[in-house]
Amino acid sequence: MRVGQITELAALIVLALALWQDARIMLVAALCVFAFGQAYIPNLKALASAVAPELRGRSLAWNNAAMYGGMMVGSWGASVGYQTFGLRGLALAGSIVLAFAWLAAGTISEAGTEDA
Repeated sequence: MRVGQITELAALIVLALALWQDARIMLVAALCVFAFGQAYIPNLKALASAVAPELRGRSLAWNNAAMYGGMMVGSWGASVGYQTFGLRGLALAGSIVLAFAWLAAGTISEAGTEDA
């Protein structure tokens, strides 16, 4: 999961640089890398289903609710951010948010290994 996040982070930074220099080749490359970087999402589903069988349905339901809720809030935030800061600013803001998510995933991962 963290590899996918760092891939997305790199793609967002390249996207911001591509928009700064109007480099369309870098823009297309960044968007492709970003799309491929999201391949970790099935891993999140697997983690959500790796619970006791009687809780699996509830766990997956909460995971889906959180994912779609996050997409809704993210879409709203992106539309406001795009109008305010443009695509370059939005890519930089996304990089910052993704960097915090990467750090949080590492903290959670380390805490999970200590409990085991």
